[in-house]
Amino acid sequence: MAHRKVTTEILRTDVGTVPGVQAGALLGIGRSTTLRMLQDGTFPCPVLRLGRQYRVPVASLRKLLDLPAESGTEAEPVSA
Repeated sequence: MAHRKVTTEILRTDVGTVPGVQAGALLGIGRSTTLRMLQDGTFPCPVLRLGRQYRVPVASLRKLLDLPAESGTEAEPVSA
């Protein structure tokens, strides 16, 4: 398996989810610890289980890291 450098650039894209291990790396959590947390439900933000994959919504990571939401990703209030 090829190792990819994990950067916060993914948090600035329109991607909806990222792999659980990549989310853990963005949070500074090691691979083994991330996998354990994903399996036992203690990962610090919501996780989607899709078959054998764990995916983490980018919006949840942004919120956890206190980063602004990407423009156009959240509905703006409508004045009546």
